[in-house]
Amino acid sequence: GSARRGGHFATVLVMLRSTVVRVDHLCCGMEAKLIRDMLGPLEAVAEVKISVTDRRVNVEHTDGLAPESIVDMLNRKHLGASLQDKSVVESVGSSFNHAEIVRLTVNATQIVLFAATLALPRVGFPKMAYGLAW
Repeated sequence: GSARRGGHFATVLVMLRSTVVRVDHLCCGMEAKLIRDMLGPLEAVAEVKISVTDRRVNVEHTDGLAPESIVDMLNRKHLGASLQDKSVVESVGSSFNHAEIVRLTVNATQIVLFAATLALPRVGFPKMAYGLAW
């Protein structure tokens, strides 16, 4: 940031840290707005990046705000927040790691099976659809 002193601007360097928070109850823009409204105005927060699809919030902040405090603030609104392990992801939007690929593969398989269960009766295989569903 910059501060004006005696007609000159003085630059103040502030070290920021990045905290990634997993938010289990982040499912739409309404929760994202709530999170942004809670964290954005804080003096210690420089930037808030939210990924609704990944259910992650990346907060760039000064050491004046402890990561646990961010989690506590979000959990006061019952958002199911927890600190994301740095080994899982460095920041929102980074490349996928093994754990995320496994999770996405399981989700994709569930979607394919669900679609097959819906489609099989329409193409003449209702018994097969029933067996796939159970």
